[in-house]
Amino acid sequence: MSETLKNANPVKERLNLHYRIITLDLTKSRNNEEFDLEKVVHTYNELKVLRSDSNFDIVLNEKTNNPIPIVAGDLTQILNLKFDKLWIVNAADTGICVLYIASRWD
Repeated sequence: MSETLKNANPVKERLNLHYRIITLDLTKSRNNEEFDLEKVVHTYNELKVLRSDSNFDIVLNEKTNNPIPIVAGDLTQILNLKFDKLWIVNAADTGICVLYIASRWD
């Protein structure tokens, strides 16, 4: 083994991760519909919009918080924001949205 590799900082072999993929039919209207995040972990800290065929809003943690607007076609990523509740608001439109939510910890 080369001296450089032998003295390099060790790489973490694994990152603990719990995640869910949520697919929603955007042809159904929702007014602050809460989604059960299955409390396998206390909080999530990563959210990615993998697909959005129509506009919708995401509300995190408290129903009264300001909505996060998602525009059709945008791939949005929210990191390092702890949340344990998720609401979706949308008018009936076309297509689906696909959300990836994860909790990462070392």
